[in-house]
Amino acid sequence: MSLSRACAYYGVTEKECQEAELPCQWRSAYGNCYAVVKVSDILDLKLKLKQQEQDKKKQALIAKHGEEGYERMQKEEADRKKQEADAAKVAEQAKRDEQKIVEQVTTLLSLAKEGSIGDDIPDITTVKISKSAAKSDFFLKDRDLDGLEGETTGRTTKYSVLDVIAKAQDSHNGNLLQKIQAAKPKASRISHYAAYLKKKLDDDMNKLSKEVVDGAMAQVQTKLQDQVSESEKKLEAAEQELQTRESKVRTFHDVFHPDENSKPAPKKKKAKKTSA
Repeated sequence: MSLSRACAYYGVTEKECQEAELPCQWRSAYGNCYAVVKVSDILDLKLKLKQQEQDKKKQALIAKHGEEGYERMQKEEADRKKQEADAAKVAEQAKRDEQKIVEQVTTLLSLAKEGSIGDDIPDITTVKISKSAAKSDFFLKDRDLDGLEGETTGRTTKYSVLDVIAKAQDSHNGNLLQKIQAAKPKASRISHYAAYLKKKLDDDMNKLSKEVVDGAMAQVQTKLQDQVSESEKKLEAAEQELQTRESKVRTFHDVFHPDENSKPAPKKKKAKKTSA
């Protein structure tokens, strides 16, 4: 690499290269001579210059504060950097924990579109379901339930729904939620899976600080409110478009069918079906 280019790229000066007597070769192009150096030599020089600068600063501090003062300052600086690094790790972990709670809450709320889950979330630690319900609700087979502990009464064996869903998660490689959302909505399936997600969420939140949990909930609430605001804007735009189109229909009839009788009759609302 040419000397001038190497100096510009690696942040050294030609004067520093000359003072260090850096090995070089000469080339010529169109009658102009230029020096060529090895990149490795430039890097070695840069490290050497950096070390010299550090040594210079060290000696200046020693001259000002003495050996003991310098050592104390070095220790204080090392402690400060360690504290900053530790604080950064804690902040990063808190950020990951907060994001995990956000994802869990969002996943739980995604079941709401399949049916109401607000007051229907049972205490999953006490719920047991039959073998047939376990298979139909969570897409399991007989062999999937063989390893689960069940309670048999007469000819009926019931399993903890918590164990059943945990088994279903493993059997479907973590894709149970997608299967549930793709299947026909079923109240028992949704409420039990919502309870499973809620228990996992509660367990995780109990291990975390209030600041992390509150931060996660604030994120979810803000996102939900933004979605509501976006839907309201779309609704408002749709209503305005509807009014414009209705106005065009009225204008059409006023201009081309001034006779009131020629206007189309208003649409009748469908009567609600009543059960006997």
